[in-house]
Parts: sequence; structure tokens; C-alpha cells
Amino acid sequence: MEIFSYFGLLAFILVIIHMSLPDEVTNLKNRIKKLETKNKAREPKGESILSNILKSIIGKKCKIHEHDDFPGNMSRIIELDEEWVKVVEYDKKGKENHRIIRIDLIESISEIED
Repeated sequence: MEIFSYFGLLAFILVIIHMSLPDEVTNLKNRIKKLETKNKAREPKGESILSNILKSIIGKKCKIHEHDDFPGNMSRIIELDEEWVKVVEYDKKGKENHRIIRIDLIESISEIED
């Protein structure tokens, strides 16, 4: 008989925990929505801040360092939009490689004087 009483007590505790979880989930969803609306208000619509900065160095030589740890090759920005950058990279032999890079993945850019 004691086994059934422990089982009943365990079932009661699980039901109480289960009833309180939906309230916590809805509270968290509401907090996330508030944070998302605050972040949307801060960013310019349709363009990231970095894309506005990159417009000033279109056509100039630079080194683009991405999130990965590889050092950037000498490259030249050809064109860009609010999310992507089209670059021509030059390897050590001078061969051109065209790449399209997501702006979010760019860690830093160093402009190289001609």
C-alpha cells in the first residue's frame, strides 16, 4: 500500500509542476517579443550599420577578416547590399577569386593604401 501512496504523491507533484509551466512559457514569449521590438527600433530599416560604412570603401583595396581564424587576403569590394558583399580576392600569385560574403560574418576590415 505504501507504494501506491508514493505513486499518488509523485503524480500530484507532477500535475502541479505541469500546470505552472504554461504561464512561465507565455511570460518568456512576451519578454522576447518586447526585446525584439526594441532591437528593431534601433536598427535602420533594410540596411545594417556595417553596410553603410562599407559603401565608402567600394572599389578600394582592403583585407576582410571573417569570424573564422584565417587571415584575410587582399581583396576589393565590388558591390554590396544590406546583407551581402561581393568581393574579388587576390591570392599570393595574383589570381582573382570572386566571393560573396554575408555582412554578419565580417569581423573587421583593414583598408590598404595603394
